[in-house]
Amino acid sequence: TYFVASTDLLGAYRIDNMPAGKYSASIRKAGHVSVYRNQIVLGAAENKQETFEIAESGTGSIFGNVSSLVSEIGEIPVGRFSVSARVLLGTDIARFYSEVDADGAFSLDDLPSGSYTLTLNGWGSGYYPAQPQTVLLESNESRVERNFELEKYESGNASISVSVTGPDSIPISGAWVYLSSQSSKQRVYQSHTDSLGEVEFLNLPGGQYYVWASARGYLSSFRTTSLIDDTTTNLAVSLRAQGTSTL
Repeated sequence: TYFVASTDLLGAYRIDNMPAGKYSASIRKAGHVSVYRNQIVLGAAENKQETFEIAESGTGSIFGNVSSLVSEIGEIPVGRFSVSARVLLGTDIARFYSEVDADGAFSLDDLPSGSYTLTLNGWGSGYYPAQPQTVLLESNESRVERNFELEKYESGNASISVSVTGPDSIPISGAWVYLSSQSSKQRVYQSHTDSLGEVEFLNLPGGQYYVWASARGYLSSFRTTSLIDDTTTNLAVSLRAQGTSTL
């Protein structure tokens, strides 16, 4: 449930008829930094005052490149990766986002001064997550370059072919399939099924894996399987439509 209010000429606001519970609040104003506040606890019939202080947008920037991705896979599909920057402004949190473009470049702009936590986000199947970086913008005009290097997963000779179907064995196109190594929880592979409801993962280390399959309108499925070197494992997954039940 969302509650929305606008401030008056004095910067005051009021939201009534809110049930008890935990809330998160965000404040937005053109030309200013949007801030967020989590874990606001409101008791039954309680009147609570929350005061926010917002700052004007800066002209600083954090920019850089994810060079290892470009050297490995060439052009990066737009929207697959993004970089986020998190900064504490007073007692509230501000977040900024930038997509990583096809050349592996990103730029976070209009930043005020502060100490930022920089994170690379994305489903880079085949790469370990990059470690977050701390970046200090000493002034509103600071420009700082930071680059990310990703470590590629160990390769192997095992492979798995997964077919995903719905009721009456109809193939499900566009279903997401996730593989997670039981020996290394950080090692996650993910892709989606083709028009035949099939997807294949190649050059994997042998071992035990968790397999998840999910698609809109269906209940997710969880399995475990073993992959053997120099062997292709075939796995059939059947998803039940949401709203159905079995005895």
